[in-house]
Amino acid sequence: MDEKLISKLSVACMQAHQSTLRYAAKFDRILKRKVYVTPKSFIDLLDSFNELLTEKFEEINDDNQKLNLGVVKLQESEKIVSSLQEELVKLQPELEVQNREQEKLIAKI
Repeated sequence: MDEKLISKLSVACMQAHQSTLRYAAKFDRILKRKVYVTPKSFIDLLDSFNELLTEKFEEINDDNQKLNLGVVKLQESEKIVSSLQEELVKLQPELEVQNREQEKLIAKI
C-alpha cells in the first residue's frame, strides 16, 4: 500500500477509537452506564477494516478480470468480423455474376 494511504488510514482509525472513547464517557455521564473501550476493541476495529479492505480488493480484482475478459472477447470478435469482411469482398464478384444470372432467368419467366 501507498505510505500516504497507510498514514491516512491509521489517523482515521485512531480518530474513530478516540471518538468511541469520548462517546463512551458521554454515555456514562448521561445514562450512568459503563461502556468499556479496550485495546482489544481497537484491534477488532482494525481487523474489521482489514476484512473489509480485503473484500473490496477482491471485488475490484474480479471486476478487473471480467473487464479484461470482455476486452479479449471484443478483440476476438473484431478479428472475426474483419475476416468475414475480407471474405465478403472476395465473394462480391461471384455474387454479382449470380445476381445477373438470376435477373436473366427472371426476365425469361
